[in-house]
Amino acid sequence: MGLSVRIVGCGRSFMGDDQAGLLVARKLQQSTSLRADVFCDEAPGDRLAGELDENVELLVIVDAALADGNHPAGSSERIDYRTGADALTERLHGSTHTLGVVEGLKLAEVLGVLPRHVWIYVIFGTDFERRPHVSPTVGSEIVPLARRIESDVDHWLASRAGPPGTDLADGPAEPNPITQPGGTKPIAFRRP
Repeated sequence: MGLSVRIVGCGRSFMGDDQAGLLVARKLQQSTSLRADVFCDEAPGDRLAGELDENVELLVIVDAALADGNHPAGSSERIDYRTGADALTERLHGSTHTLGVVEGLKLAEVLGVLPRHVWIYVIFGTDFERRPHVSPTVGSEIVPLARRIESDVDHWLASRAGPPGTDLADGPAEPNPITQPGGTKPIAFRRP
């Protein structure tokens, strides 16, 4: 059986920048080369644990969070859930979902269905009021973030194609860049 990758774009339609995760997922659904199942979910915490199974090896979540002094609007960050759960809780506090992404991941972990590899891509925004479109700053990051996720997933899948009995995805740490408008700032990507 091949490796299974599931991508879940989270957000709330018609809620400004909060719909960024949904828009990234919709862009990924248009890809003809992405080897992953891609879903959009407006209540991910409620359903996350129930939709995972033992065949999912990599879970990718895409969600929006409020920008701050360290994370300007339009920037994005990839967090490894296994090593960065504290950062995730800090970024996604005050969820607009019924049960938040963090709570859904914790529930999946308690139920024993959380995949070994979980990445959360956070895209930072400032406008979470009722409106049909994301802000221009966040909107300009949708396509680049979708491309980055597709590239990261392709790289991860290629790294898993090593000799039998090896798990190359657990090899040396990869950079975990925070993408900011006009450039990148590298951050160490730590593994346990």
